[in-house]
Amino acid sequence: MYRFFEPAMDARIKARRALELDMRKAVTGGEFRGALQPVSTSKVNRICGCEACLRWPHPERGFGLAGRFHSDAEETGLIVSLGEWVLQRACAMRRRGRTI
Repeated sequence: MYRFFEPAMDARIKARRALELDMRKAVTGGEFRGALQPVSTSKVNRICGCEACLRWPHPERGFGLAGRFHSDAEETGLIVSLGEWVLQRACAMRRRGRTI
């Protein structure tokens, strides 16, 4: 069996590894930010709860939404650490009375 080097594949792997290293650094360095987003009911158009959201203000990648790095966090196993952090942060925000 033969395998050929593909520059595009190498670039994708390097970019993913760089993102993984940045995420690991962000977890240990406290770079992530939590936010509570209101959830409303369509029947009475009233806020009925909130959703905990994760934001990552990366100095080079910008203020990323979780959807951008969520799948990579799952594949690298960082999703557990991030989930724990979000849950702790959301509970702390609610204890302080913040809803949004």
